[in-house]
Amino acid sequence: MSSSELLAVRDKDFSAHNVEFFKEILDQEDMADVTIACDDNYTVRAHKVILSAASLFFRNVIKKSQHPNPYIFLKGVSANHLNSLMSYIYSGETEVRSEDFQMFMTIASDLRIS
Repeated sequence: MSSSELLAVRDKDFSAHNVEFFKEILDQEDMADVTIACDDNYTVRAHKVILSAASLFFRNVIKKSQHPNPYIFLKGVSANHLNSLMSYIYSGETEVRSEDFQMFMTIASDLRIS
C-alpha cells in the first residue's frame, strides 16, 4: 500500500485578486443581480452574493425575496453614504468625511455589516 501526503496549495494573492475583481464588477455593474436605492433617487446595481456575505440585513432581505433581481430601498441613506458602503463591502475599505463618519457607522450598524 502506498501512503500519500496532502499538499497545501495556496494563492498568496487570492484576497488581492478578489478585491480587484469585486471593484471591477461593481464599477461596471457586470453580472449585477440586485438594485440598491436611496433617498437621492440614486441607485447602485450590485451582487446578491457579495451583499449577503457582508451584511446580515441584506442576506435576510435577499433570502426572503422571491424576485430574481430584488430592488432594495434604504430610507435615510444618501448617495454619498451608499457609495461609501458599497466601496467598503466590495473592497474592505472606504473613505468617509469626518463629519459623515458617525452617520456612516450608524448605517453600517443598522445593515449589520461586519
